[in-house]
Amino acid sequence: MICDTVASVGVLQGRRCKSTLCDSIVRRGTMAMPMTRDGRRSPARCVPYPKAVPGLTDLERRCVLPFYLTMMGLNALSHDVPFDALREVARGTTDGEVAELLVSPWRPRVMGAWLASGRTQRLEAALLESLETSLGTLTAPPLATVALRGLGAKAVPSLKTYLRLDLEHRWGSASFIAAVLERLDATPVGVAIDDQDRRAVDGMLTVARCLAKTEPEVPPDAAT
Repeated sequence: MICDTVASVGVLQGRRCKSTLCDSIVRRGTMAMPMTRDGRRSPARCVPYPKAVPGLTDLERRCVLPFYLTMMGLNALSHDVPFDALREVARGTTDGEVAELLVSPWRPRVMGAWLASGRTQRLEAALLESLETSLGTLTAPPLATVALRGLGAKAVPSLKTYLRLDLEHRWGSASFIAAVLERLDATPVGVAIDDQDRRAVDGMLTVARCLAKTEPEVPPDAAT
């Protein structure tokens, strides 16, 4: 069983991911929650598909429906992530299908982000466009995490574009995105970043590493 110990930042308390690619330790602490409009942190709500979804595609039934509630927002930090099942789905999903998910509404976009982990070099344009057009806490954290891991400094302009819109519309992921930018030595001015945000980035990166088996991680200071 690979990476099945990754459950939450608060629960792991320093246990190592078993994958050789997932050798970072998730630090002790509580997960960072997205900000609500009144300034309080709250977890992403579980918003299931309606009971009857007309026109649900095979791609959505295969790649989205079984996983998105666990993987949306920062939920991967507080849920048991089915790494083996997700890798199996990823192996059977083409780059074109992942790109299709990345331009879809929020549920498919969440899974497009995670399934792009391990193929970000090939899907760079689609991933960054999806990040820039993300509309908040359900999709932005996974997209930003995968972009950070796979693209490094190349993601900075898109992260800044999203951050500007998030602050303008009060979508709730500004502090997490700011913590991602901080990791890339591009700390924005005027956005408070706390240790919860930094630990959330650590935890989300661990999930991304566990999902990406072959793609090398781009150092944060890699040249654009």
